[in-house]
Amino acid sequence: MANIADEKSFFERFASLLDYEMKNQELDSIHDTLIYWIGINLFNLDPEDVKDRIIADKHAEGVDAILVSRDDRRIIFVQAKIVENFKKTRDNFPENRIKLTLEGIRFLITGDYKGKITPELENLTDEFHELVRTGDYTIKVLFVTLMQQPISMKYIEEFKKAFPQIEIELFDFRKLYDFYTNKYLISTAPPPGKISIELTTNILGKNSPRKARVFTCRVKELARIYDEYGECKCQCKKHPQWESKMDPPVTYSKRHFFSPFLI
Repeated sequence: MANIADEKSFFERFASLLDYEMKNQELDSIHDTLIYWIGINLFNLDPEDVKDRIIADKHAEGVDAILVSRDDRRIIFVQAKIVENFKKTRDNFPENRIKLTLEGIRFLITGDYKGKITPELENLTDEFHELVRTGDYTIKVLFVTLMQQPISMKYIEEFKKAFPQIEIELFDFRKLYDFYTNKYLISTAPPPGKISIELTTNILGKNSPRKARVFTCRVKELARIYDEYGECKCQCKKHPQWESKMDPPVTYSKRHFFSPFLI
């Protein structure tokens, strides 16, 4: 559990980060930047696509964005709320905001919305219905805020009874703090210069259902690496001598988390 000093430090750093991103990405407000940051970091979405899905009309049925993750086959209705200073992070997320948003989503899902909402929101809602009709997509409602959990969950519970297939998550101050500290900072930290492993066998290849390379090394090697680096993010690169032992050769273009384990 973080103390007040840690939480205040996080708030100040996170506020500075959002301010930087707002200016760098030419976004309209800190509010929009929070949605943008969540979209690309929590859901790994395309930055430009996230920008296009942030709704300019802030009275659009209580919905601030409708994001689409085509990799995960998920549609995310987003409602975001920012605070002006650290003191207000102690306040509870307003229940009336939850009620407004869930009533708006209910209308967009089941109501006759054509011609009754802004063209921007109507286009996104049309796309939502097209994707839902495919049967491939799940639906999520995300409330993201630097405030605390609401005092009552009654509106959420009522909505879940009517739409049990829709997931609802309140990504509050605590969840933002944990995500920023335990995932975001790690993912953006520079990788160690080099990690080498002494192998005891040749590398075996496996290409389905996922591409993988399997090898054996001594326990002391894993212990040494874990003691030195812990669970870190590294750039995977094959040694030249592996070339003849890998069929077909594998080129790693992404960073991967390295977490040693025993079988």
